[in-house]
Amino acid sequence: MKEADKTNFEARLKSASDAKKALLEKFKPRPAAVAPEGRSRAAQRALELSQVRAARVTAKSGVAAAAIALLQTVLRLGTSPLVRAGWSMYARRRA
Repeated sequence: MKEADKTNFEARLKSASDAKKALLEKFKPRPAAVAPEGRSRAAQRALELSQVRAARVTAKSGVAAAAIALLQTVLRLGTSPLVRAGWSMYARRRA
């Protein structure tokens, strides 16, 4: 066998070995990134929960205020003489 063929084969073996090493290098553990100082997960969740609860209370109070306004309007209209006259006309038609 010629000397040139041996070096070529040795070069191929070396490059294959280097490729395997590079492939295995991908799987080695890397140093972990340090999390930035900030809120912990529990604190973040508690903050989000309080925001959601505040939004629900606001929505409920808005609905309650609308219902109260509607009831006040109905009560105001119910005591009006025009509305009572309209109801009495309706009652006579139904009878």
